[in-house]
Amino acid sequence: MKHFATLLLSLLFFACSSNDEDIQNPNNPDDGGNNNPSNVITASNFTKTMDENPINNFNIGFITASSQMPLTFEIISQTPANSISVISSSGLLKVADNTKFDYELNPVISGVVKISNATNSVNVTITINLNDIYECSTSKLNFSKNTVNQNFTQRSNHKIIFFNNKFWSYGGINVNTSGNSSNQIWSSIDGLNWTQEVSNANYGYLNGRIPVAFLNKVWLIGSGTTNSTEVWQSVDGKNFTQVTVNNSTLNNYGRSKHQLVVFNNKLYIIGGKLDGTYQSGVLSSTDGINWTSISTNNPFSPGRQNHVSLVFNNKLWVIGGDNPINQGEFNDAWSSTDGINWTLESVDGFKFSKRTGHTVIEYNGKLWLWGGSLDLGTGGISRPSDLWKSCDGKRWQQVDNLVSPLATQFPYKVVNCQTIKVGNQIISIGGYNGTSYEPIWIFNE
Repeated sequence: MKHFATLLLSLLFFACSSNDEDIQNPNNPDDGGNNNPSNVITASNFTKTMDENPINNFNIGFITASSQMPLTFEIISQTPANSISVISSSGLLKVADNTKFDYELNPVISGVVKISNATNSVNVTITINLNDIYECSTSKLNFSKNTVNQNFTQRSNHKIIFFNNKFWSYGGINVNTSGNSSNQIWSSIDGLNWTQEVSNANYGYLNGRIPVAFLNKVWLIGSGTTNSTEVWQSVDGKNFTQVTVNNSTLNNYGRSKHQLVVFNNKLYIIGGKLDGTYQSGVLSSTDGINWTSISTNNPFSPGRQNHVSLVFNNKLWVIGGDNPINQGEFNDAWSSTDGINWTLESVDGFKFSKRTGHTVIEYNGKLWLWGGSLDLGTGGISRPSDLWKSCDGKRWQQVDNLVSPLATQFPYKVVNCQTIKVGNQIISIGGYNGTSYEPIWIFNE
């Protein structure tokens, strides 16, 4: 009886010991050796922050894991699918499909990796946070100089619009020629060959007036010398009559060096100079005659002149310009969907250099910017020698991949030139570079 009790006690002891080992090693309940230190796997979850748009097979990093036995690594889930891979023998994570590493689509890449040795396994999580990196086209810009039709006098401060299937050039100055060409009117079908239509326009010098095509007419609006704003119109682009506005709003906000833009079937006057002050107010009109002040409380502050306003991505934009009294030149960009409410779009770290009198044009879904000047404050003028582009108007990147034997002659430093789109080309006409007036340049991607 005593022998039987001893045997029963021994059986109970061994049964309790086996059950303890199963709790400690739930992954392998049939393996009685899991408490052996050589079987233990120590691992950490993997977290990393990296830039978007890496190349395929880019090495992301190693999963930290250790064991006295050889380890293998296996991805058991990931989001998005097939975005990452792992080297089974080392735990090195790699980019499997770089199109998935797009911040706008997948700001976070995640997954689970199973780490195993001969007798045990653990799971670790993978978290890859992507940085939003500005990306715009890497296309190159080709350009050439046009030597055709030199009778179109080189000039600056002129204005060019497209109307009735022609380009029309109004005004312009060339101090190196006899007389003053600021009240000439020229036309062109292709932007390269120009014909003089009027040698002495009846509206006088262009001064602060800005032309625009609207409601099947050409409108000239603005004033260079007084606080009243003149309005002229033409049905053929060359014969103008002065129009009397039906209210005092426009006269009260008369200005020069402003911008005049057509947007959503309305005319908008944006910024400019009025009686020695620089405006950020906006006027609008549905007919060119009746005007409403729609935004007077410094929607883009401070007020400015010599800025660029255009329509891009279904928004109105104000880009750069100057205010000699407050802050000098600007390198900001503002947008509005209604002309009333404006948003500062500029992103720190992605701004073009400060300037005024520059050029901005939309081409192939991007904005291109060059030229202009910067007052050095000592009586000197700096003309930036750079070229910028933006795919969203918010973030700008400098272009340094020009393709042309004439790369050193690119008109970076031009001020007050005019740019137009003809087919798949940009044509830049005139402007002053500090020593001479630029000819006609042709650009394409």
